[in-house]
Amino acid sequence: MADSPPSGGTATTPSGDDPARARATRESSSDDITIVPDDDTSVGGPGTSDGADAVARRGRWWVEVLLILGFYIIYSAVRNQFGSASASPEQAFDNAVRIIDIEKAMGLYHEESIQAAFVDHRWFMQAWNVFYGTFHFVVTAGALLWIFLKHPNRYPRTRNSLAATTALAIIGFSTFPLMPPRLLAVDGKYGGAAFGGERYTYIDSLAEFGGTWSFDSGAMQEVSNQFAAMPSLHFGWSAWCLLVLWPVLRSRLAKGAIALYPVATLFAIVVTANHYWIDAVGGAIVLGVGWVVGGWIARVVDRVVASRRAGSDTAPAAL
Repeated sequence: MADSPPSGGTATTPSGDDPARARATRESSSDDITIVPDDDTSVGGPGTSDGADAVARRGRWWVEVLLILGFYIIYSAVRNQFGSASASPEQAFDNAVRIIDIEKAMGLYHEESIQAAFVDHRWFMQAWNVFYGTFHFVVTAGALLWIFLKHPNRYPRTRNSLAATTALAIIGFSTFPLMPPRLLAVDGKYGGAAFGGERYTYIDSLAEFGGTWSFDSGAMQEVSNQFAAMPSLHFGWSAWCLLVLWPVLRSRLAKGAIALYPVATLFAIVVTANHYWIDAVGGAIVLGVGWVVGGWIARVVDRVVASRRAGSDTAPAAL
């Protein structure tokens, strides 16, 4: 008769496998079905402390709305402080000639011929005027809202980088007033015809074809900054949308669309003659700096908040 296992011994499993191997198998099976969080790997679900921290970092929605509106009002006021009425049209025209000369020296001055290729197609030009006047705000606001709602852990840097990029652009607007191509050959107070601009063949597409907005009214010309062309925030913001949305989009179609958005924006600012292509380079530069600054601000705020939380956790209870 076979000996019975000693008291306290380990009985074999029905399959005859070693218990340690069986336990490892069970653990391996459990590992196989572990759910990995989405791209925000540092953020837990809504019911976890990590998820709560992420939501807390983005702030209340109405606070964010007030912050954004307040920032944009201040930005617009400062931007227009150096508007058409305070800038010299002759200086803006001279700066435009400098930009054109630089592009010609590089063999890359093609804005005039690009607009000329499409200017006879009214519907086409109107469509790009609408694109220029609406997508700039709609897509940017949509991207910011999407990150706020779906990826709260990414939101602080997303918001801060957009604000920093926009603020840095003011430096260019105030120190380098630049007449856009569409105004070079235009007569009038803010046009360049009086300074020799009639040699250019650009058409003011907004005045000629219309769009969602216009600077034609005298009041609008006075309070707005028509010489705020360098850098191009249209391109800077479109590239920002690509940076913040590409990591969180899953659909190939969506990724393709957001990748083409800055390309479409570059075409729009050129064909409507609102910018020179080199303005887009300026937009990319301020975005690069703004992205770094936005990340730095988010990290500093995180450290300050973490330090305060740690101090409150270790503080002795009040008697």
